[in-house]
Amino acid sequence: MRAREALAPPEALVLTMVLVAAADGGVTDREIGVMSGIVQTLPAFQEFTSEQLETATNAAVRLLDEDDGLQHSARL
Repeated sequence: MRAREALAPPEALVLTMVLVAAADGGVTDREIGVMSGIVQTLPAFQEFTSEQLETATNAAVRLLDEDDGLQHSARL
């Protein structure tokens, strides 16, 4: 995700989905499937490419790996 810029709505939604899914300590295959279905069907993601999804998801995972990643995500 972009540093020091506002997140685009689809990026913010992906970040939120990943944070919620990881809240219990991990992300299951079922959760990944649900998120994938959401991205493929909701109008908010109509112009969101698979590359953008991968970038946003990877950034969310990296954020969660930080020592204060959850607090940092709240500031995005």
